[in-house]
Amino acid sequence: MIDFNLQLFAEGETTDVSTATTTNGNVAGAAQESQPESLYLVTDPRTGRKRISAAKSEPTEPVETKTDEPPAQDEPESQPAEPTEPTETKPAEPAATEPAAEKQPEPLIHTEPYTLDELNTAIAQGNVNESRIPQQYQLQYAQYQQEQARRHQQYQQQQQSLQMQAQQQQLEQQKRMFADIDKAATDQAMKALGITQDDIDTAEYSDDDAVKQKVAHFNTAKSYYKEQLIGAIKQQQMRTQAAQNEQRAIYQSIVDFTQQKQAEEPHFADINQLMDSYYQTMPYKDAAVIGDAIKALQDGNINPTQCKVLEGYYDKCRTAYYAKANDLTKQPKKVPVPKVEQPGTGAKAPAKPIDFTQMRNMTVRERRAFIAGLSGR
Repeated sequence: MIDFNLQLFAEGETTDVSTATTTNGNVAGAAQESQPESLYLVTDPRTGRKRISAAKSEPTEPVETKTDEPPAQDEPESQPAEPTEPTETKPAEPAATEPAAEKQPEPLIHTEPYTLDELNTAIAQGNVNESRIPQQYQLQYAQYQQEQARRHQQYQQQQQSLQMQAQQQQLEQQKRMFADIDKAATDQAMKALGITQDDIDTAEYSDDDAVKQKVAHFNTAKSYYKEQLIGAIKQQQMRTQAAQNEQRAIYQSIVDFTQQKQAEEPHFADINQLMDSYYQTMPYKDAAVIGDAIKALQDGNINPTQCKVLEGYYDKCRTAYYAKANDLTKQPKKVPVPKVEQPGTGAKAPAKPIDFTQMRNMTVRERRAFIAGLSGR
């Protein structure tokens, strides 16, 4: 605050001074006092505006000058907002980020206890984290584990029992097969050498060398025939396996052909449906071959030749389908051939012969006219 004494400059201008003091609300005091007053130039610390204030020359006057501030406090109502407002809005910025903070990223490894639905889902998926099982569900989960262990053990026992039964059946089949081979080889050797079962049974105790020699030849022939039978069985198994492999290859080629046509042909489903009955409208010779191929396909014993037949049959059904869709099956209408006149030679046409038989039914007058017409020719 600047203390500036204006008394030296205000002599003889009491009216102006009283007017100045009127603005400060001290008009009555200025009129009654006879002593001169001190005027001060006061600067408002908030607005920076200067004003004139009158106060007594008492030690308490500086305090009285402060009492003049309330009128100055009314002035900021019309003053513009102070620049401190932006600083007041800064604390509000975290509130704008609150919605983004509400969604927290999920942890990579969950450690919180399971809910009932989460526990059931984990059990169904087979990836239960036992450290996350709540206390109230631990007993039930332990009982569940025991039940699962019991079922697993029972399943393993059943599988072992079935495996043992399968092995036993396989051994029994092998025994029966070797017994059948042995019997068949024995019969063939006995028939080839003319030996009987009594000769074989008594040869060890017989003194006849011929019988012993015959039994020795029998054993050799039996071994030979047994090897022949075993070899034949192996060849049969190999042929069966080769036939099965060929059959699988044939059906795989059919699957590949079907997938290819299905990808290329937009109306494959309609054509495939047409193949079920279209061959019945074809000539008998072609229909019989196609019908046999279709039956072999359904029975599972189709051969490569029949596959080629079905491929050609598909092409015929496709052609028939598009012909029907494009209305190309109707017979074309017969159009009459236009008659064209041949060029003439310029000669006169020969006269037509006269039919005199017409005069039989004519009257006398008509006959005269007819004869008159002949004279004009």
